[in-house]
Amino acid sequence: MLLSVVRSAPALVPLATLIGRELRGEKVEKPSIKFGQAALAMKGEDYFLIKPDYLRIPGNSLTSFSIFAIFDGHNGISAAIFAKENLLNHVMSAIQQGIDREERLQALPRALVVGFVKTDIEFQQKGIAAIDAFFGIYITCEDLFDSFCLVGFSIGVFR
Repeated sequence: MLLSVVRSAPALVPLATLIGRELRGEKVEKPSIKFGQAALAMKGEDYFLIKPDYLRIPGNSLTSFSIFAIFDGHNGISAAIFAKENLLNHVMSAIQQGIDREERLQALPRALVVGFVKTDIEFQQKGIAAIDAFFGIYITCEDLFDSFCLVGFSIGVFR
């Protein structure tokens, strides 16, 4: 007897559906995050910033969120290094202190733009690639050039 096993990929679930579940209270308190990184070592221009438990307020675990960033040095290694060392601070300084979680989520897209512009002005050249911020199930992604964010859930994958 010959048995064959056919495995199919998990069905894709629209991001709007996942956000709807979050808003209805169908959420996990502290989701498990798995991550990895890859780069071509030929030029050594790619740098990564991985902080799965970044504390917005040092010492306060209730303010933690995850930051994953890839810095692709299109203008050389110095652009990637500069962005890795400065972009997160510029983004965080663009978000007003003392506001609640929902207000921070609303402010995040603008803060990402402000952070990119400030970092770019300071460096005076282009070389920044991507930064992703995870707040529970909310994901905010800014990317330029050839970088992208790939997010996988047990119920689907998003790009």
